[in-house]
Amino acid sequence: MKKSSNLSIGNGMVSIFLIFIALSLTCFCVLAFLSSNIDKKYTDKRCEETAKYYESDRQAREKLRLIDEMVMTSLSQGLPTELIVEQLCEIDGVKANIQGDKMKVEYQVDIDDNKNISVCLNIDKDGKYEINKWKTSASSELITDDPLNLWDGN
Repeated sequence: MKKSSNLSIGNGMVSIFLIFIALSLTCFCVLAFLSSNIDKKYTDKRCEETAKYYESDRQAREKLRLIDEMVMTSLSQGLPTELIVEQLCEIDGVKANIQGDKMKVEYQVDIDDNKNISVCLNIDKDGKYEINKWKTSASSELITDDPLNLWDGN
């Protein structure tokens, strides 16, 4: 009788190997799906924030156009600077004052609850304006909480 010296892998080992491969691929597919879902949510949030910013920027530019038209109309009518400043202060959210021979105009447009666009202009006696500040800033100051009373071990 002749004995065979060939070692063969049985059907059980191949089945276990195939099950392991199938489980591994399933786990990788689930991780890829979760990762893409998180990326989509992040992208949607960023798109929403960008849309809010550009809408606020449009409103700030519209307010600048209104201020420019009001100043040019008032100067063409020969109104004094003090009266022009009073008219500018009647626009919602606009603060204006006279500094030397220029008018300083400031206003803010909210982006959301936490951010706004701050604008500061200097307008000379000819109605030409210079934008000193046009930036996004925090709406409120940093809120500091009271320290926690943690147990110190005693």
